[in-house]
Amino acid sequence: MKNSFRVGIILSVLAAVLMLSFMQVSAFGITSMYWKERPLELKPGQVAEVTLELQNMVGNETVTLNGTLMSGSEIAEITDASTVYVVPPQTKNVLVHLKITIPENAPLEKEYTIGVSFLEIKTGGQGVAIGSEIEKSFPVIVRIPASAPASTPVSQGTSAWLVILIIVIVIIIVLVILMLIKNAKKK
Repeated sequence: MKNSFRVGIILSVLAAVLMLSFMQVSAFGITSMYWKERPLELKPGQVAEVTLELQNMVGNETVTLNGTLMSGSEIAEITDASTVYVVPPQTKNVLVHLKITIPENAPLEKEYTIGVSFLEIKTGGQGVAIGSEIEKSFPVIVRIPASAPASTPVSQGTSAWLVILIIVIVIIIVLVILMLIKNAKKK
Protein backbone atom coordinates (compact mmCIF):
# COMPACT_ATOMS: atom_id res chain seq x y z
CA MET A 1 0.00 0.00 0.00
CA LYS A 2 2.83 2.37 0.80
CA ASN A 3 4.35 1.58 -2.58
CA SER A 4 1.16 2.54 -4.43
CA PHE A 5 1.04 5.80 -2.48
CA ARG A 6 4.67 6.55 -3.38
CA VAL A 7 4.03 5.68 -7.02
CA GLY A 8 1.05 8.07 -6.98
CA ILE A 9 3.21 10.89 -5.60
CA ILE A 10 5.94 10.24 -8.15
CA LEU A 11 3.41 10.20 -11.00
CA SER A 12 1.86 13.45 -9.76
CA VAL A 13 5.23 15.18 -9.62
CA LEU A 14 6.16 13.86 -13.07
CA ALA A 15 2.84 15.06 -14.48
CA ALA A 16 3.43 18.52 -13.03
CA VAL A 17 6.95 18.67 -14.46
CA LEU A 18 5.69 17.57 -17.87
CA MET A 19 2.92 20.18 -17.77
CA LEU A 20 5.45 22.88 -16.95
CA SER A 21 7.84 21.83 -19.68
CA PHE A 22 5.15 21.82 -22.38
CA MET A 23 3.32 24.91 -21.21
CA GLN A 24 4.50 28.25 -22.48
CA VAL A 25 3.86 30.75 -19.73
CA SER A 26 2.83 34.13 -20.99
CA ALA A 27 1.69 36.94 -18.82
CA PHE A 28 0.61 40.13 -20.45
CA GLY A 29 -1.49 42.95 -19.18
CA ILE A 30 -3.06 46.28 -20.01
CA THR A 31 -2.58 49.54 -18.18
CA SER A 32 -4.98 52.44 -18.55
CA MET A 33 -5.46 55.84 -16.98
CA TYR A 34 -9.22 55.16 -16.81
CA TRP A 35 -11.29 52.47 -15.12
CA LYS A 36 -14.73 52.06 -13.53
CA GLU A 37 -14.02 54.29 -10.52
CA ARG A 38 -12.11 56.84 -12.62
CA PRO A 39 -14.06 57.32 -15.86
CA LEU A 40 -13.03 59.51 -18.75
CA GLU A 41 -15.15 62.67 -18.70
CA LEU A 42 -15.69 64.53 -21.98
CA LYS A 43 -17.94 67.39 -23.11
CA PRO A 44 -20.41 67.09 -25.98
CA GLY A 45 -18.50 67.44 -29.26
CA GLN A 46 -15.12 66.84 -27.63
CA VAL A 47 -12.50 64.57 -29.23
CA ALA A 48 -9.88 62.83 -27.10
CA GLU A 49 -6.87 60.65 -27.81
CA VAL A 50 -6.44 57.92 -25.20
CA THR A 51 -3.65 55.37 -24.94
CA LEU A 52 -3.61 51.95 -23.38
CA GLU A 53 -0.26 50.36 -22.54
CA LEU A 54 0.38 46.68 -23.20
CA GLN A 55 2.95 45.00 -21.01
CA ASN A 56 4.75 41.67 -20.83
CA MET A 57 6.72 41.69 -17.58
CA VAL A 58 6.80 37.93 -16.80
CA GLY A 59 8.73 35.31 -18.72
CA ASN A 60 11.12 35.64 -21.61
CA GLU A 61 8.82 35.10 -24.60
CA THR A 62 7.60 37.79 -26.98
CA VAL A 63 3.81 38.02 -27.03
CA THR A 64 1.87 38.94 -30.18
CA LEU A 65 -1.64 40.30 -29.59
CA ASN A 66 -4.55 41.15 -31.85
CA GLY A 67 -6.58 44.10 -30.58
CA THR A 68 -10.31 44.43 -31.21
CA LEU A 69 -12.78 47.09 -30.14
CA MET A 70 -15.49 45.08 -28.34
CA SER A 71 -17.80 47.93 -27.29
CA GLY A 72 -18.12 51.66 -27.75
CA SER A 73 -17.60 51.67 -31.53
CA GLU A 74 -20.21 54.43 -31.82
CA ILE A 75 -17.70 56.87 -30.26
CA ALA A 76 -14.31 55.12 -30.33
CA GLU A 77 -11.85 53.64 -32.79
CA ILE A 78 -8.37 52.15 -32.64
CA THR A 79 -6.23 54.53 -34.70
CA ASP A 80 -3.05 52.46 -35.01
CA ALA A 81 -2.14 51.38 -38.57
CA SER A 82 -2.23 47.75 -37.43
CA THR A 83 -4.17 46.15 -34.59
CA VAL A 84 -1.51 43.44 -34.17
CA TYR A 85 0.85 44.37 -31.38
CA VAL A 86 4.21 42.71 -30.63
CA VAL A 87 5.14 42.97 -26.95
CA PRO A 88 8.71 41.84 -26.18
CA PRO A 89 9.56 40.37 -22.76
CA GLN A 90 10.19 42.82 -19.91
CA THR A 91 8.28 45.55 -21.79
CA LYS A 92 5.55 47.74 -20.36
CA ASN A 93 5.05 50.49 -22.89
CA VAL A 94 3.60 49.17 -26.15
CA LEU A 95 0.93 51.78 -26.86
CA VAL A 96 -2.56 51.27 -28.27
CA HIS A 97 -4.09 54.52 -29.50
CA LEU A 98 -7.82 55.17 -29.25
CA LYS A 99 -9.68 58.16 -30.64
CA ILE A 100 -12.88 59.00 -28.79
CA THR A 101 -15.37 61.44 -30.32
CA ILE A 102 -18.43 62.53 -28.33
CA PRO A 103 -21.39 63.60 -30.52
CA GLU A 104 -22.34 67.28 -30.37
CA ASN A 105 -25.89 66.37 -29.34
CA ALA A 106 -24.93 63.88 -26.60
CA PRO A 107 -26.87 64.63 -23.41
CA LEU A 108 -24.99 65.40 -20.22
CA GLU A 109 -24.46 62.35 -17.95
CA LYS A 110 -24.78 59.91 -20.87
CA GLU A 111 -22.43 57.01 -20.21
CA TYR A 112 -20.66 54.96 -22.87
CA THR A 113 -18.45 51.93 -22.27
CA ILE A 114 -15.28 51.46 -24.28
CA GLY A 115 -14.12 47.84 -24.34
CA VAL A 116 -10.98 46.55 -26.04
CA SER A 117 -9.98 42.89 -26.25
CA PHE A 118 -6.49 41.53 -26.88
CA LEU A 119 -6.15 37.92 -28.03
CA GLU A 120 -2.73 36.29 -27.99
CA ILE A 121 -1.65 34.99 -31.39
CA LYS A 122 0.32 31.75 -30.97
CA THR A 123 2.84 30.81 -33.62
CA GLY A 124 4.16 27.25 -33.98
CA GLY A 125 6.06 25.60 -31.16
CA GLN A 126 5.72 22.41 -29.16
CA GLY A 127 3.25 21.27 -26.58
CA VAL A 128 -0.06 22.80 -25.68
CA ALA A 129 -0.47 26.31 -27.06
CA ILE A 130 -3.28 28.10 -25.26
CA GLY A 131 -3.74 31.69 -26.38
CA SER A 132 -4.76 34.02 -23.60
CA GLU A 133 -7.21 36.85 -23.98
CA ILE A 134 -7.61 39.91 -21.84
CA GLU A 135 -10.14 42.71 -22.01
CA LYS A 136 -9.99 46.25 -20.76
CA SER A 137 -13.03 48.47 -20.46
CA PHE A 138 -13.71 51.88 -19.02
CA PRO A 139 -16.64 54.26 -18.92
CA VAL A 140 -16.82 57.56 -20.79
CA ILE A 141 -19.27 59.99 -19.24
CA VAL A 142 -20.52 63.08 -21.04
CA ARG A 143 -20.17 66.01 -18.67
CA ILE A 144 -18.25 69.15 -18.08
CA PRO A 145 -15.13 67.57 -16.56
CA ALA A 146 -13.95 68.63 -13.15
CA SER A 147 -10.21 68.55 -12.61
CA ALA A 148 -9.32 64.90 -12.18
CA PRO A 149 -7.08 63.83 -9.31
CA ALA A 150 -3.69 62.45 -10.24
CA SER A 151 -3.69 58.71 -9.94
CA THR A 152 -1.66 55.66 -10.74
CA PRO A 153 -2.87 53.51 -13.63
CA VAL A 154 -4.47 50.20 -12.78
CA SER A 155 -3.00 47.14 -14.45
CA GLN A 156 -4.92 44.06 -15.44
CA GLY A 157 -3.29 40.89 -16.62
CA THR A 158 -2.51 37.28 -16.17
CA SER A 159 0.36 36.08 -14.08
CA ALA A 160 2.77 33.17 -14.09
CA TRP A 161 1.92 32.82 -10.40
CA LEU A 162 -1.64 31.94 -11.36
CA VAL A 163 -0.41 29.07 -13.53
CA ILE A 164 1.87 27.83 -10.76
CA LEU A 165 -0.96 28.09 -8.22
CA ILE A 166 -3.26 26.02 -10.44
CA ILE A 167 -0.59 23.32 -10.82
CA VAL A 168 0.00 23.21 -7.05
CA ILE A 169 -3.74 22.90 -6.43
CA VAL A 170 -3.99 20.02 -8.92
CA ILE A 171 -1.10 18.23 -7.20
CA ILE A 172 -2.71 18.71 -3.77
CA ILE A 173 -6.03 17.34 -5.05
CA VAL A 174 -4.29 14.28 -6.52
CA LEU A 175 -2.45 13.67 -3.24
CA VAL A 176 -5.67 13.98 -1.22
CA ILE A 177 -7.42 11.52 -3.53
CA LEU A 178 -4.53 9.08 -3.23
CA MET A 179 -4.59 9.34 0.58
CA LEU A 180 -8.36 8.75 0.64
CA ILE A 181 -7.90 5.66 -1.56
CA LYS A 182 -5.12 4.43 0.72
CA ASN A 183 -7.26 4.94 3.84
CA ALA A 184 -10.24 3.22 2.20
CA LYS A 185 -8.10 0.16 1.38
CA LYS A 186 -6.91 -0.11 5.02
CA LYS A 187 -10.49 -0.45 6.26
